[in-house]
Amino acid sequence: MPPLPAPPPPTFTSYYDQWLGEQSRQMDLRTGQRLSKVYLDSLANTLAVLLEFSQATGHELTLLGMTKAFYQRGQECFFQQRGQGLNTFGKHSWGFKTFLAWCKDNGLEVSSKWHKLEAPDEPTGTDALTQAELLAIAALDFYTAEARELVCQGFASFDEQASQQPRRRGQRRSQVADYRVPERLRTLERARDKFLHAPTWACASPMLTAWPRASWTTCTTSCASRPARPRRCA
Repeated sequence: MPPLPAPPPPTFTSYYDQWLGEQSRQMDLRTGQRLSKVYLDSLANTLAVLLEFSQATGHELTLLGMTKAFYQRGQECFFQQRGQGLNTFGKHSWGFKTFLAWCKDNGLEVSSKWHKLEAPDEPTGTDALTQAELLAIAALDFYTAEARELVCQGFASFDEQASQQPRRRGQRRSQVADYRVPERLRTLERARDKFLHAPTWACASPMLTAWPRASWTTCTTSCASRPARPRRCA
């Protein structure tokens, strides 16, 4: 009986798939939960981008080929041909470098220049709410018929989704209940109050310890004299 042919050597893609499998079983030490599907999908998308680049340019994907020249050619393709931004490029670069670090840790031969590749990002900033938006949030009334109807609709949508899934032990047959609607409304009201008391609005800083409902209008109105939008405190 002739000997079986030797299996083909692992490819860049097979190593990446192996790494993705390990990532899917990894736990986030901060939360004790597995890494999120959004994060894992982002890593998988990085491989898709690399394969698309390889097909478009004819540049073979190999661990030893991950050089500065490859990185620079990838930059040109990403910005000029794909027309995508710096932060998206930085996200893919970070995932790419994390994969190469895993390869190195597992004794695979990797280009010696991989750790010098950059994963750039550009701060995008955060917009604060305007005076009008803060006042609108402060004026929300959670005890109107309209608010009650919206909560009932939300519970009904939960029931519809739950009906399509296997019922778990102890699960309610229906989320809609007379006592649960006012309970949810009170929860929403407390969340709104906590949000308006949060020490993130520049105008709230002198009143962090006691900022009653009556002061919301006073505080937000005082922001009107500011030339710019309210800034978040450091």
